[in-house]
Amino acid sequence: MIRSDQKIVCLFSILCFGKIRETPFLGNDCQAYHFIRDVISVHCENEYTLKVPFSVRDIHTLYLVGVHQESFHLQLVDISFRHLIIRDWDMTDYYNDINKIVFTLNRHQSFTASYVQNLQAWRWSDYEFEQIHIEKSSITKIGSQRLSDLIAKRLFSWKMVELYIIDCQLLSIDPNVFSDTPYLRTLTLSHNTLSSIQSDSFPYQLHHLWLLDLSYNNLNHLNSDLFNKLPALVELNLNHNQLTELSHDLIKPVWFQLNLIHLQENRLNCRKLCWSLKTESFPHPIAFDQTKCSNDYLKNLVIGTMNIMFPICLYPWNLHRLNSLPKLTNQTSS
Repeated sequence: MIRSDQKIVCLFSILCFGKIRETPFLGNDCQAYHFIRDVISVHCENEYTLKVPFSVRDIHTLYLVGVHQESFHLQLVDISFRHLIIRDWDMTDYYNDINKIVFTLNRHQSFTASYVQNLQAWRWSDYEFEQIHIEKSSITKIGSQRLSDLIAKRLFSWKMVELYIIDCQLLSIDPNVFSDTPYLRTLTLSHNTLSSIQSDSFPYQLHHLWLLDLSYNNLNHLNSDLFNKLPALVELNLNHNQLTELSHDLIKPVWFQLNLIHLQENRLNCRKLCWSLKTESFPHPIAFDQTKCSNDYLKNLVIGTMNIMFPICLYPWNLHRLNSLPKLTNQTSS
C-alpha cells in the first residue's frame, strides 16, 4: 500500500514499518505492517474507518493520510499507538472547544504533521506527546501564523521534550508560549518568517533546553536578556537571518557553555564583533570562527582571520582613518 515513490517521515523511530501483513483486518483503505511480536504499524489513506482487533496489543506507528471528517477524532482516542504521523489533513471546517474534550489517554511518544490545515482544531496536548514535528502546515485557520498561548495549550503538553515547527510561515511568538513545557530540550523554529524573539516567550523553567535553532528566518535583532532564560543552552543556530550584531552583553550568559554556534549568511558588522577577539573571549564555540562579517570598506571577512589589532577594532572611535583606503566591494577572506 505504501508506494515506493512515497516518502514517509519517520523521525523518532529507527524503524517504522516492516513487511506488509495480511491480517488483522483494519477496515477500508488501511494496511497492517509487521513491527515486533504482536505489535504492528498501520497505514491508512483517504476516507477510512480504522478498526483495530482485540488481538492487536499495540500500534507502533500510525500513519494517516487525508482526513476530512471530524468524527475520526473519536476513533483516534481509543487507539493505543506510540508514534502518530498525519499528512494532508484538512481541519478547516471544525474546531473542538478547549473545554469539551478531557481524556485519559495511553502513553504516546511522537507526533509528526505535514501539510495539515488548521492544526489547532484538536487538543493534541491531551495525547501528551513527548516529541512534536510540524512541517509545511498551518497552525491556525486564517491570517498570520501566530503562535499564541492559547494555541500552545492545545498543541503542547508538559511532557514535551522536542519541538520542531518548520516551514509553517510562523510570523510571531507570543509571551508565555513555553511556560508549560518545563522539560523542553530541543526547539527548532527554522524556515519561518520570524523577525524577532522576545525573552518573555521563554520562562525561567526552560533550564533543560540545550539546542535552539532559529535559522532561515527574518530575525533582525534578539531581545537583550534572551539568553538569561536559557542556562543549559549548548547549541545555537542563527544561520540565514538579518542580524547585524551579536553583542557581548547579549551572548555573555551562555558564551562559554556554547559548544556550537552558527551565524552564517547574516549581515553582521565586523566592528560589533571586536569583543570576540579579546583574550578573555577565548575559546570560541565551534563554527564561530567561520562566521563572515563586513563594514563599509571590507566585505566578507572571516572572523577567524581577524585579531584585536585589526584597524576597525583597534580604533573603533576613529574610523575616518580608513577613509584613505579604497572601498573593496568584492574582497573575500577565506
